[in-house]
Amino acid sequence: MSKPVVFISYSHKDEIEKEQLIRHLDVLKLQIETWSDDNIHGGGKWREEISRAIEKADIAVLLISANFLTSDFILEQEIPQILKRQDNGELIVFPIVARECAWQNVEWLVNFNVRPKNGTPVWRDEGKYVDKDLTNITKEIAVLLENKQKSTWPTFQNRKGELDELLNNLTNFGGERFFLLLSGPQMGKTWLLDELSSKLEDKSNAWKILRMDLRGQTIDLCSDGLKLLSAYFGLKPAAEEDSITQIARKIVRSKRPWLLLLDSAEFLHRDAAAELRRNLSGISKLIHTAGNTAARLAFVAASRSELKSWNSILPKPRFNEINLTYFNKEVIIEALGEMTKIDNHNKLKRKLNIAEALNNATEGLPALLMKYMQWIRDEAYLMGVEDICSQERFIELAIPYIKHELLSADILLPFSTKLEPVNDRLKVLQKILLKLSAYRWLSESHLGMLLETENNLDELLKKSKWDVRDLWNALSHSYLIRPSRTIWHRMSPAVRRLLFRYQYPEPEQQRMAHEKASQFLGEWWQEISGTDRSLYLIESLWHFVESKRLSEEEVGQKDILDYTRVMFSEALEPNHNTIGDLATYITARLNDDEELQYSLNNIHPELFEQILKIIEDIDTAQEEKS
Repeated sequence: MSKPVVFISYSHKDEIEKEQLIRHLDVLKLQIETWSDDNIHGGGKWREEISRAIEKADIAVLLISANFLTSDFILEQEIPQILKRQDNGELIVFPIVARECAWQNVEWLVNFNVRPKNGTPVWRDEGKYVDKDLTNITKEIAVLLENKQKSTWPTFQNRKGELDELLNNLTNFGGERFFLLLSGPQMGKTWLLDELSSKLEDKSNAWKILRMDLRGQTIDLCSDGLKLLSAYFGLKPAAEEDSITQIARKIVRSKRPWLLLLDSAEFLHRDAAAELRRNLSGISKLIHTAGNTAARLAFVAASRSELKSWNSILPKPRFNEINLTYFNKEVIIEALGEMTKIDNHNKLKRKLNIAEALNNATEGLPALLMKYMQWIRDEAYLMGVEDICSQERFIELAIPYIKHELLSADILLPFSTKLEPVNDRLKVLQKILLKLSAYRWLSESHLGMLLETENNLDELLKKSKWDVRDLWNALSHSYLIRPSRTIWHRMSPAVRRLLFRYQYPEPEQQRMAHEKASQFLGEWWQEISGTDRSLYLIESLWHFVESKRLSEEEVGQKDILDYTRVMFSEALEPNHNTIGDLATYITARLNDDEELQYSLNNIHPELFEQILKIIEDIDTAQEEKS
């Protein structure tokens, strides 16, 4: 396991003070790694090295002085990155007042708990207290890092399989070299790139690793694959053939493996993605032709959406997709096991119950799960398991995550510009997604129905300067929706269930939402033909089952079976001799529908099989008629 990193942010005019601080921190050199720009080797890209060091740091020590607070580079480059990681809970910021200055008048700094206490400068009274203050600071940093390591739940623990797959391929001479990490927002892609980089550096110093994040990059760079590739290697864009040759020559002459990491690849324009792949292929061929087995090129990109030009077999080498999944109960149990050792059967049973409750409360979403884990550790491990799934806890932990993360402009309007009415568009998308969270599959018909029945949406739509088609396209391009080539789009199931609980907190509200959805789909299926009709039928059945399950009245199997019999009998009437195919398709979809099966099983364990038997009997009867 790598040591925690302490990043030192300072002005070069305070070099002497920085050296004294590092000398004291070196007392902890067996426990920590101290990083300052002294670590940058000659010829290194110092801006990129500093940015990479901030990304890897556990603590950022700020050596505050007038020199520090007037440094353009520190204030424009280092501080925004440091504060962003601190806001995300990834970094501890530790400001030290080095010399007397008006730090209390600096907006971003004034709320920090600076050291020494009360903001007394370390270098005061001709250095009389320097050793005493720096000794206390060193001890405090040691305690902070120890507590951070104890309290930090193993982030994205179920990414071990994906990390091992990447490492085994990249370090094996015959392994794959090109990968695309795919998942929705906040599923651990960036963390996985960090870990991959760190593990490769730990394994061998041979790797040359270059990294780029397209978030915040210029449109020019995101729309030009050759320019993007040249930027990795610090080259000025030239003719394609010349650039490819230059890069290949540089890699071959280095006699070492190179890894290019690309985060936020969803911002790459389609043509640029195709161009980038073509150029990577050309470079790989030239390296292979050179015959130097020590030199090779690998590329790992992380994206929230598919890049279609990377799906095809050619040009080689082919991209291997790794889809990051939600957490499951096994991963949660493992994490709980690290919080406290299991030493008897009762504790094991309790952990299993807690893991199941956490899985239900968070839907397996990593970022939300971490919030619940932190709550359990800090405040409530001895409280009842039922409290984990309580509405009180949902309001405290889940709703802020939903409002500020899942429904943020970053996720719902990833490609918006400053010229657009972002706030108004964000409001209408938030409203629409919350209202549509009752539905597992979405089409423009759903959107039209909602606009007809919800009066206040018209005004929101006008303010957004969108028409209905624009709104549908915006929904399709948000990171919460999975677009398809059919008329149907799908919201991430875990996210949909969270939004549904937020929009409809009471069981009766949930029941009414399902009842309304069942009625809407029951009216529409007759206008749909083919396999699309089967989806309407199944969704209508699911909503009907859910409305009955959530009812305070005793649920009767007969109601559900009668509903199935009437609806499917009418829907499976002979239609151009496709009745058997449609029935088979419906049965296959039902067998894959775990959510519907779970709902039916909660009512009666044999109900699902009885429904399959009804469809089989209807199919047989219709065949006999025809």
